[in-house]
Amino acid sequence: MRVGLSRRTHVDRPLLDEVTIADGLTRAGGDQSVVATVLTGRDGPEGPTVVVMHGACGAPEDLTPFAFALALCRARVCNVSWRAIRARADLRTGTGDVVAAVSWAEDRWQQPVTLVAWSDGAFVAARLGLDPAERRTAPAAVVGLAGYYGWDSPAPPASVVNERTVAWIGARPETAPAVWQAANPYAHIGTGSTTVFHLVVARHDPVRGDAQRFQELMAVGGHQVSLTVVDDAAPLEILIPRLSYGRQALDAILQTARSVTA
Repeated sequence: MRVGLSRRTHVDRPLLDEVTIADGLTRAGGDQSVVATVLTGRDGPEGPTVVVMHGACGAPEDLTPFAFALALCRARVCNVSWRAIRARADLRTGTGDVVAAVSWAEDRWQQPVTLVAWSDGAFVAARLGLDPAERRTAPAAVVGLAGYYGWDSPAPPASVVNERTVAWIGARPETAPAVWQAANPYAHIGTGSTTVFHLVVARHDPVRGDAQRFQELMAVGGHQVSLTVVDDAAPLEILIPRLSYGRQALDAILQTARSVTA
């Protein structure tokens, strides 16, 4: 694994590195680079290692306030730019980006990695934490922020099947049901994963029901999983650490990351 670093110094902020990870994975067009921003606290004891990933239709800038807030709490943070629906990349490519970032962070800091995923990024993160096929590179913990975790049924609901998701998964569910189920985190519950899960969602968020159902089935399947439901918060407030919802999400991340590091 080859890593290129260029450091930008801020007087009143954590150390910030722009990182390009050439991870050796085969990519369409020969592109083997994964770009991430790395932040580390300037002073005090070193904290846990966290990889932060945006939603499938988002960008790393969505999680920049969270990345800085975590670094100010002494975490070592890698905010990965993984390719997904917005980049018109398929699921395999995007998953490879995240795996590369998790592996790089684990190698660099020699610590278990907590993978923090927002929105439908949690769909990818949850499968990485559960699927036996990904067990070798699975993160030690996954924290889902207002996440979407898939479907509790043999076939996906019509609401998630559209031109963009079909291109992302790589086939239509009626012609390749096994491909869709393999991508679905629910299909891997109870397969013996030791990854710790913490789900954070607002009480009035439309995805709360999915988070609760996922947590219930995970618990039945023998997984270590907890759920934090935040009252009186708008969904996007989870991305603002200075607001109550964001602070509670930040606390959940640090609590989970420290538990797998200790």
